[in-house]
Amino acid sequence: MLNQKTINGRFLFIFFCSLILSLLLNSPLLAAEKAVGDNYILKADDIIFMQQDGIVLFEGSASFKTDDFEIKSDKFTVDTAAKTIVSEQEVVILSAEDNFYGSALYYNYGNEEGELYGGRGDLGELNFSGKIFKILSVSPIEAEIESAQITPCIREEPHYHYKAEKVRINNDNTMDIYH
Repeated sequence: MLNQKTINGRFLFIFFCSLILSLLLNSPLLAAEKAVGDNYILKADDIIFMQQDGIVLFEGSASFKTDDFEIKSDKFTVDTAAKTIVSEQEVVILSAEDNFYGSALYYNYGNEEGELYGGRGDLGELNFSGKIFKILSVSPIEAEIESAQITPCIREEPHYHYKAEKVRINNDNTMDIYH
């Protein structure tokens, strides 16, 4: 007959083995969940990979797409080590709620921060533009605009506009204006 110490010892041994086994089996699932945010698709008519530098050049209908947003330009460069996208041509950032346009872009897709130069876009019925959009997050969009102009007028050359030293676009699709 087994005594109480032997039964307790076997129970503890089985319990700890089960615990370790369940942690080991679930760790790939946890790692996969973390990696989902890093999924993106890159497309272009021409792609040039410079392996030694870790640089990829995308030309002709270049696109960087994630689940939450897409960056489009005729040409951009991706540094895979630094996780950056650089475009010196017209750029569009498309998301479910907002679209932003600019003349150039520097964006770090590792931390979702960057700068959109000569940016413009809209928030509800307000159209805005500015010299530099500091991108704080793209999913959802969050940015600060320096030297901003805001107007509800939809004309290319608006009848009137308001100028602000800084505008902050919040992740809840609201805007704070500082002058």
